[in-house]
Amino acid sequence: MEILTELLNALLPNTAQEWLLQIIISSIISIIVISFMEYMIHRYLMHEGLPEWFYRLLPVLKSFMYEHRVLHHSVYYKQFDYEPDPVGKDLNVKIELWQSAVIGLLVLPVLVIIAWLLSAVPVLVFVVFALAHNLTWNLIHSEMHKPKHAFWTRWGIYKFLAQHHFMHHQDIHSNFNITVPIADFVFATHSQTNTAHIKEITRLGYGFERKKLP
Repeated sequence: MEILTELLNALLPNTAQEWLLQIIISSIISIIVISFMEYMIHRYLMHEGLPEWFYRLLPVLKSFMYEHRVLHHSVYYKQFDYEPDPVGKDLNVKIELWQSAVIGLLVLPVLVIIAWLLSAVPVLVFVVFALAHNLTWNLIHSEMHKPKHAFWTRWGIYKFLAQHHFMHHQDIHSNFNITVPIADFVFATHSQTNTAHIKEITRLGYGFERKKLP
């Protein structure tokens, strides 16, 4: 019991101020890291691909990319908010549990090192944000492609994210972020809309209403 207490004292802050500071800094860093992870996974595992030797080691990643880049984008969901095929309408719409587990195992060594060298707080905060990201990703991505018109779809933040992802379906080489579009702006892969895009975005209900001046 004493060993466990000493370990907790070594891994956790000692004062309320330290807790607060670590939580704030860890939250900001976690959001940025998650944005870049989302970007890299979507761009390189689901679209642009990896070296062939990598697929020989993990063949499942090649089928994963095929399902997303070819089936989800080119076969199904040619219409952004509608897919009649019973298989296609659910393909790559949500992050599967096994996919989250694989990513979790890959980042686990890094989290252990951070907890040991710095503090357990950044790790705990990151895990909370990562779980929230997965839940949010599944919720909004499903709503974008299989709309149920939930009340929060009228919020400006959702409309912005829906527009952002809509443009990814117009140009698969852009807009790789779905929930936290920071990396897209850092890497200049944020695409611009034209008149046809704006017309379709308005039809989908993702347009921003302009307030009339008095």
